[in-house]
Amino acid sequence: MKKGNAADIQVKGLKPIEIALKAERVKGIRIGLYPNHVHIDVIPPNPSRFWLVKRYGDNPIYSGDERELQNFLRKENVM
Repeated sequence: MKKGNAADIQVKGLKPIEIALKAERVKGIRIGLYPNHVHIDVIPPNPSRFWLVKRYGDNPIYSGDERELQNFLRKENVM
């Protein structure tokens, strides 16, 4: 197993959605949006580039083929 392929991020003063939208600019990463943090990793997108966990304990909702985080979040009524 390789080390250093992922990070869970919180930034004081920023909501997770704000962090995720900024992180989207970085190519080659996956973004998982959680209630109080953002998970970022460099694993190839499988099953998708983005996922959302609305409440801890819920299964993730995957973006499928959606290439824009904002569009995915709109479809999930998060934005």
